[in-house]
Amino acid sequence: MEPEPLEQQLPGLSSTILESLEAGQAQMTLVLQAAQLPEVLLTLPAPYAITKTSLTFDTEMQLHNCVKVLLWSGDTFKTRPNQLRLWSRGKVYREGMQLTFTVNWYQRNVFEKRKNAFMNDEHNKYYALFDANPSDLTVSHHILSNT
Repeated sequence: MEPEPLEQQLPGLSSTILESLEAGQAQMTLVLQAAQLPEVLLTLPAPYAITKTSLTFDTEMQLHNCVKVLLWSGDTFKTRPNQLRLWSRGKVYREGMQLTFTVNWYQRNVFEKRKNAFMNDEHNKYYALFDANPSDLTVSHHILSNT
């Protein structure tokens, strides 16, 4: 049996998220909470590194589809608590036609191995859902710890 196409797996946007997206047209607004389980978060060390990411869209549909992908990804990620101990997506904000979010990296070796995962083929199928590609993202990595 074929797996369901990704675009059919994407959740709808709740009225709360839609209100946040509308407010974000005029000022920076929180759209999505961090993709992390509270019980895991309490046991994590401070991040080794953080990746800051932003993406600017041409249309509301593209921006909304990106939020759906981030929501789906976060919900999927929460079903894998062991991965949440390695990295997690931070809060997602909207300001105008731009979304920004962070990725927290909890181990140096995982950061070094995965910091450019956004450029791999797996991520390209996500970008296709909102007409983007890796070169459209603004990405910066910041080391926070020496360990």
